[in-house]
Order: sequence, then structure tokens, then C-alpha cells
Amino acid sequence: MRGMFHRSTTWLVLLLLLVSTAFAKPVQKQKKQKNADQIRQEEAADYWKKWLREDVVYIIAPEEADVFLGLTTEEEKESFVEQFWRRRDPDLRTGENEFRAEHFRRIEYANERYHAGIDGWKTDRGMIYIKYGPPDRRERHPIGGAYLRPINEGGGGTSTFPFELWNYRYLPGIGSDVEIEFVDLSGANLYKMTSNPFEKDEFFWTPWAGNTFMEDTAIEPENIRYNRMAGIREGATGRSQGIPMEWEKDRPMARVELLAQLTAPPPIEMTDLQTVVTTRVEYDNLPFNMQSHFMRMTEAWVLAPISLEFPNSTLSFEEEDDLFSSHLQVYGQITDLSKRIVYEFDDEIVNYYRAVNFKEEQVESAFYHRSLALKPGRYKLHLAVKDQVSERMGTLEQGLAVPGFESSQIRASSVVLSSQLGSAPPERAARDPFVFGNYRLRPRFNRTFANDEYLGIYFELYNIEIDSSTLQPSLYVEYAILRYGEDTEPQFLNISRSAKFEADHTAVPILIDISTREPGDYQLLLKVKDQISGSELKLVEPFKVSGSDSKKVVSTGR
Repeated sequence: MRGMFHRSTTWLVLLLLLVSTAFAKPVQKQKKQKNADQIRQEEAADYWKKWLREDVVYIIAPEEADVFLGLTTEEEKESFVEQFWRRRDPDLRTGENEFRAEHFRRIEYANERYHAGIDGWKTDRGMIYIKYGPPDRRERHPIGGAYLRPINEGGGGTSTFPFELWNYRYLPGIGSDVEIEFVDLSGANLYKMTSNPFEKDEFFWTPWAGNTFMEDTAIEPENIRYNRMAGIREGATGRSQGIPMEWEKDRPMARVELLAQLTAPPPIEMTDLQTVVTTRVEYDNLPFNMQSHFMRMTEAWVLAPISLEFPNSTLSFEEEDDLFSSHLQVYGQITDLSKRIVYEFDDEIVNYYRAVNFKEEQVESAFYHRSLALKPGRYKLHLAVKDQVSERMGTLEQGLAVPGFESSQIRASSVVLSSQLGSAPPERAARDPFVFGNYRLRPRFNRTFANDEYLGIYFELYNIEIDSSTLQPSLYVEYAILRYGEDTEPQFLNISRSAKFEADHTAVPILIDISTREPGDYQLLLKVKDQISGSELKLVEPFKVSGSDSKKVVSTGR
């Protein structure tokens, strides 16, 4: 009996082990899968953290960093990074972003030359090199030792720690003849940027050693170096309590101010235009037109492309060899209702025309396009434009009401009217500012079309229901053209086949024949119905039709 009980117990234990093993495998597999997902999320978080805190830490503006930290999805961050580098691209006509390439070359150089127990990019020399490039003149004292001070430091001989003196002829936003001194107090290649010329003095704290020439000859007080180290400020007369023959840039407060400027992000280069915007001075000597459009970027952000048009007849040109060129500077600010700057940009626009075509090009226009990412809300756009050839300027202030697209109802982007509309290959989208989604079009600013042109239309639809069986939307899209003053029922035409379903929106690109339309003012009526949800949408866009002799805008600009 006892043997039977023992065998039964043994079988029961084996059965329980088998059952627990069978159930444990899926759980263990699920646990491994969960860990893999966590690892991917952590790797993504580390990547973006590295980009913000290492790759661009010295060049990103505080406002840009605030926006980036507010992003939540991978798509938002990828789009932000793309725009970040695009804003700094010196020449959008080339396939390579020269600024980005040079930036990472400097990081690599700094890591190779300035490492000191920490990566080279983290050191002071690495920071200055990454932001401003190699100095125009560099004075090295790698082992320190005997040193004869220049007269602006008091003269006299002493011994120093290892130090370097970098000189830049000019730094934007800082000034000319910029000197930066680095001192290695540890002897481990860790040079620190200093605002005090006596910090490199090895005998500074040694009594009766390393005196300046002026101290030994009683030209200056004996304790002047100690006052400097203690941070004595300039007196009321503006004269520093320092060396009688020191230069203006060597005064204590001037050096401290220089350090603060060097550690700030690189400034906007076109400061003259920035001043025009911030002081609200109005100029109308250089006329230009502006258009803005709004398209959904993510659930939290809206893509707000801003386009500018400059009639060539209003611009001044330089002639060189067989080319005529115009040169414009653009500076822009976007402020919220509290007048806080949420976006700032500057750029140059250069257009070239061959001499043989220059007379015909005079009746055309040059263009500029900037894509911005904004949150829904109300803003004010401030623009200043300068013709570098004639020095004439133009300004503009305009409100921007950025809509939200988060509603569950069907929503539409701005309707872009253009006479040029075609597909854009993916490799062109990153370089071409006139690409909207998968299509390239240039907005027609005056909304006037010759009746021998096509009326090009592009808009996007959001929050469309998807048929679970076909994984496609079911939309009914139609349009009609109604002339102002006509009291007739509009005749709508079905253009549903033109709707192109994308991953997160539906694009509607179409060219409409207006050759039978008489010159005059018209309205474009658009109706959209989501046949799955039953939601409907109506859009109205005004435009004009002119005779066939109207000039077409075909000029290309940067």
C-alpha cells in the first residue's frame, strides 16, 4: 500500500511539472518579447538623447531644444531633425548639407586632438573648435615653463602652466580680433577656457616670485594680480582696477562677457534684419508677396510652409560674365500671443539668369520657401527682406491662425492653387522646398490663371475612416466652378479617382481645364464625403481667369 502511494505521489509530481513547464514556455517567451520591445524603446531614447546632448549641444538654440523636448513620437523627432539641418544648409541647390558635414568633421577632429580622460568634444577647446572652426592664429605652450609676459599683461618674466592662445580675426555676433586663452592646470591635456591672463601663472601664489615688470617698478599696485583673481569689477569711471596699459578687450568684465558670448549658441547672422523686425520699423521700398498653408504633420504639430514671391522687375541685379544675379536676405520671426519668439530664421536667396534670357526673365518672379513646424494656435509672423545690391528693404507683419487636425471629424489642409503640379520622387523631396507630400507644386500667389493654363489643385484630407475589408477609404470628391455674380446652380464633377490614399492622409492632386472660361472672378467649390463615416466637408477657394496673353510664373529660385 505504501509503495502504491509512493508511486502515485511520484506520478502526480511529474504531472504537475509537465503542466507547469507547458504554461511556463509561453510566459517566458512573452517576457522575452517584452524585454526586446523595452530594449528597442531604450535604444531609441538613447539615440535622441545623444543627438540633443552631444551631436548638436553647442549649436542648437534654447527655443529649438524646448520644441524638441516636447516631441513625443519618432516621426515628430525625425521631422524636427531634418528641418534643423535644413535651416542651416548654406546651399539648398546642392545634394549635400555642407554645414552638417563640416559640423561632424569638427566633432571628429575634437575627439581626436582634445581628449583628456573625457571625449574631446566635451572639453573647452573642443567646444570652441566645433562652434567656430580652427582659429586664424594659434600660440601653443604645451609644457609651460619660462614665459615673458607682453606689456598688456604687465610685462616681466614668470613660469606658466601649459596654455594655448587662440585668435580669430572675426566671429559673427562677437566681433573682431577675438582672443581665447586655455590653461591646463592639471597637466593632463585638460585645458580650461579662462577670463584671467594671470591664471596660467605658475608662481602666482608664490611670495616674491613671478612679479610683473610694473609691480617691480611700482608703476602698478603690488596686489593687482590678486585683485584680478578675486574678481574686482570696473570702477564708476569705466577704468578697470587693473594694468595701466591693458587693452580694452583685456579688462576683467570684457573677458567675462566674451566667455558668456562664446558659450552661447551661434547667433542669427543677418542681425541688421533682426533689428528691423524687433524695432517694428516699416519699409515698403522692396515689395513682395507672401502665402502660408497648413498641413497636418503629427497629432501635435502642424506643417506651415511659408512662400515668398519677388517680382524680378523690382529687384536689382549684378552682372558678371554671362550671368545676371540677384541677392536677397530674409529674416523672420514668429511670436505667440504673449510676444514670445517661438521660431526664428534667416536665409539668403540667390537667383542667376543668363544674359541672353535676362530681358524675358524681367517679367517673371523669384521665390523663397520655408517649411515651419508649429503647434495649433494663433501667432504673428514678422518678415524683413533686404536687396543686397540696392540696399532696399521690405517688411511684413501678418497673423497666422494655425488650425488643429486632431478632431475625429473629416478635416482638410489648406488648398494650394498652382499651374505646375506633378509627382516628386522621394530622393527629391529632401532637397526641394516646393514638394508637398509626394507632389511638387509652386503656389500661384495672385491666384490668377490664364485660360490657356491648367488650374492646379492640391489638398490633403485627414481622419478618414478605413474599410476593414479593403484597407482603403471610400471617398466621394467633387468640384464645381462658379463665376461671381452668376445665379445658376453649380454643376459638380466627380473627381474621386484623383484621391490618393497615403499612410496617414489622403492627397487630392488634380489639374482642371479652364480653357473655356471667360476672363473674370470665379469660385472653386469642393465637396468631400466620407462614405463610411458619413462625414462631409465643403471648401471654397476664389481665383481669377485672365486672357491667354498673361505672363506665366516659371522662374526658379533658391
